Amino acid sequence: MSAQPRNSEVVLVLDADTERGRSTAHQLLQAGCRVAVSARHAAPLTRIMHGYSASQVIAIAADASDAAQLEHLISRVERRFGHAVDRIVTTDGVAHRLALAS
Repeated sequence: MSAQPRNSEVVLVLDADTERGRSTAHQLLQAGCRVAVSARHAAPLTRIMHGYSASQVIAIAADASDAAQLEHLISRVERRFGHAVDRIVTTDGVAHRLALAS
């Protein structure tokens, strides 16, 4: 039997290489969310991934201040988890819930 996350939310944590970003990512992972962590450089993100399965977390280097990179980032996360990103969390601690455009 495979362990499914208790919470099926897909959350993107931006600037996850900061202390607040790492802490937020770990809290979300502990809650069972599927989490994508992102920062401009990938190396610091590997610490966040340690101890979690690939089905729970992905790390992607991107500059979220660049609209094209952010769009590509979200697309990669959605392909990886097979589910739309539910929330984007920024280092200011704000979770932005995404709404589908009609």
